[in-house]
Amino acid sequence: MDNDEINPTTVDGIPVIRLDCKSCEEKLDYILDYSLPVYLGTRGVYHSDIISRMKEKGFKEFVPVTVDMDS
Repeated sequence: MDNDEINPTTVDGIPVIRLDCKSCEEKLDYILDYSLPVYLGTRGVYHSDIISRMKEKGFKEFVPVTVDMDS
Protein backbone atom coordinates (compact mmCIF):
# COMPACT_ATOMS: atom_id res chain seq x y z
CA MET A 1 0.00 0.00 0.00
CA ASP A 2 1.35 3.41 -0.91
CA ASN A 3 -1.10 6.32 -0.82
CA ASP A 4 -2.67 8.85 1.48
CA GLU A 5 -6.06 7.15 1.66
CA ILE A 6 -7.15 5.50 4.86
CA ASN A 7 -6.37 1.80 4.57
CA PRO A 8 -6.88 -1.09 6.96
CA THR A 9 -3.91 -2.31 8.98
CA THR A 10 -4.74 -5.92 8.03
CA VAL A 11 -6.71 -7.75 5.33
CA ASP A 12 -7.99 -11.19 6.37
CA GLY A 13 -5.39 -11.19 9.15
CA ILE A 14 -2.51 -10.30 6.81
CA PRO A 15 -0.63 -7.08 7.65
CA VAL A 16 -0.87 -4.19 5.19
CA ILE A 17 2.59 -2.65 4.74
CA ARG A 18 3.31 0.63 2.96
CA LEU A 19 5.82 0.35 0.12
CA ASP A 20 7.59 3.46 1.42
CA CYS A 21 7.79 2.30 5.04
CA LYS A 22 11.44 2.87 5.99
CA SER A 23 10.97 1.63 9.56
CA CYS A 24 9.52 -1.64 8.19
CA GLU A 25 12.61 -2.74 6.23
CA GLU A 26 13.88 -5.20 8.87
CA LYS A 27 10.36 -6.47 9.59
CA LEU A 28 9.74 -7.19 5.90
CA ASP A 29 12.33 -9.95 5.77
CA TYR A 30 10.71 -11.58 8.80
CA ILE A 31 7.10 -11.18 7.65
CA LEU A 32 7.27 -11.64 3.88
CA ASP A 33 8.17 -14.60 1.68
CA TYR A 34 9.73 -13.06 -1.41
CA SER A 35 9.42 -16.33 -3.35
CA LEU A 36 5.61 -16.13 -3.40
CA PRO A 37 3.70 -14.30 -6.15
CA VAL A 38 2.33 -10.83 -5.47
CA TYR A 39 -1.27 -10.28 -6.58
CA LEU A 40 -1.89 -6.71 -7.69
CA GLY A 41 -5.48 -5.76 -6.99
CA THR A 42 -5.34 -2.17 -8.17
CA ARG A 43 -5.90 -0.14 -11.31
CA GLY A 44 -3.69 -1.21 -14.21
CA VAL A 45 -2.17 2.25 -14.59
CA TYR A 46 -0.35 1.68 -11.28
CA HIS A 47 1.00 -1.81 -12.01
CA SER A 48 4.24 -0.78 -13.72
CA ASP A 49 5.30 1.50 -10.86
CA ILE A 50 4.28 -0.99 -8.18
CA ILE A 51 6.09 -3.87 -9.90
CA SER A 52 9.24 -1.78 -10.31
CA ARG A 53 9.26 -0.77 -6.66
CA MET A 54 8.51 -4.28 -5.43
CA LYS A 55 11.31 -5.73 -7.57
CA GLU A 56 13.66 -3.34 -5.76
CA LYS A 57 12.47 -4.91 -2.49
CA GLY A 58 13.22 -8.43 -3.78
CA PHE A 59 9.91 -9.72 -5.13
CA LYS A 60 10.08 -11.62 -8.40
CA GLU A 61 6.63 -12.82 -9.51
CA PHE A 62 3.56 -10.63 -10.07
CA VAL A 63 -0.04 -11.44 -10.99
CA PRO A 64 -2.11 -8.41 -12.02
CA VAL A 65 -5.74 -9.00 -11.02
CA THR A 66 -7.94 -7.59 -13.75
CA VAL A 67 -11.63 -7.57 -14.59
CA ASP A 68 -10.89 -10.24 -17.19
CA MET A 69 -10.17 -12.64 -14.31
CA ASP A 70 -13.76 -12.18 -13.06
CA SER A 71 -15.30 -13.98 -16.02
